[in-house]
Amino acid sequence: MSRIKSEYVLFITALLTAMFLFTFHLFSDLYGDERGHTYNVVATGNFWTNIQDPSMCHPPLYFMFAKLFYDLTGKPWGIRIPSIIFALGTVVILPFVAKRILGKEFFLLTVWVAALSPFLMEFAAEGRAYAMLIFISLVATWAFFEFLRRENVRNMLVLIVASICGALTHYFFWLQMVFAGVYYLIAKKGVSRYALGTLAIILVVLVPLASILFVAQEAGFTKYLQASWCGSFFNVPNFAARLPVALTYGFSTFDLPNLDPARNFTFRVLFDNWFLSLLALISFAGINYAWFRLALEKTKWFWFLFLGVV
Repeated sequence: MSRIKSEYVLFITALLTAMFLFTFHLFSDLYGDERGHTYNVVATGNFWTNIQDPSMCHPPLYFMFAKLFYDLTGKPWGIRIPSIIFALGTVVILPFVAKRILGKEFFLLTVWVAALSPFLMEFAAEGRAYAMLIFISLVATWAFFEFLRRENVRNMLVLIVASICGALTHYFFWLQMVFAGVYYLIAKKGVSRYALGTLAIILVVLVPLASILFVAQEAGFTKYLQASWCGSFFNVPNFAARLPVALTYGFSTFDLPNLDPARNFTFRVLFDNWFLSLLALISFAGINYAWFRLALEKTKWFWFLFLGVV
């Protein structure tokens, strides 16, 4: 078997493995946040009124995908399909990003790190925006690196589309755009017409949205940020214990009936599911090594961008 054919077989095997893991609980009942948030937005009342409600606290793009697949399936679990698609998309794209930035020897390693990533397994299994956020953040980061290497119309348009989609998916992405913009100014020590065009188009699209969210709604969403809820249920030692297993993929899908609203669990459960910690360790090692390799090729300000992306 030729080397290229072997790589192809291992790549497809990784994708099939990811598909099995990501869809394992597709048809199970919705858990609290899925039902209380996404499902209520797409399946109760008027959808276009719901996504304007301050209590939603999120941009609308993910909910549009969730609404589409809920309508296509007619089932509550349909809201999880976008998460599965975007998580699988991350598994597909990430090895090509690694090959482009780190070298071809990292292609297969990366696809398996992604396929077994507890981050992706967690977010692929739930009908919320995070798998989509990971996918778009990856695409935008790749587009940003390509734009830094060569500023042209094609790279500019890809970066614009990825940035707008990310901003319409989750507010966390807005911080990533700010960090990327500051990094550009530091790394380039000047602004090209392509960079100005990118900024102008993004602002033209996003400023009206920001005005609607923060001015027209008078920041009404702030009263829904669940500060009192967090104070009642959040447990610092428990959070620290489950952090290494990437927000407890196994516990949030297998043990939901036994969990309190904050998903706290017993340390015995953590011990019995030690393999999730192993998967998380592999994932973290891959991520950190990739960032380290990139940092060696960049200026000291690379870590500023790293902080923003994380």
